[in-house]
Amino acid sequence: MDSTLEGCAASKNELAAETVRAFGALRLRVTGSSMLPAIRPGDVLLIRQCGADVPVVGDVVLFTRERRLFAHRVVARSGAGLVTQGDGVPHPDPGR
Repeated sequence: MDSTLEGCAASKNELAAETVRAFGALRLRVTGSSMLPAIRPGDVLLIRQCGADVPVVGDVVLFTRERRLFAHRVVARSGAGLVTQGDGVPHPDPGR
């Protein structure tokens, strides 16, 4: 992907994250396939702001990594953090 497209995508992701922080909720259309079969590309997710202590194993959470947004399932807790993984991905996400 060229740097202009990467910058545009990063700006949209930052705007989405800021919207959740400012208003507490956001509707977001899924573009990736890492959560198949539970969440499909084109599905619309309702994102609600919460603290890291609220989600439990099995919940789907939205987070940013490398200026990208991910909606993945909580598969474990690690101290005060969460371990996440896409349903269609063989391994947990890298630690944050």
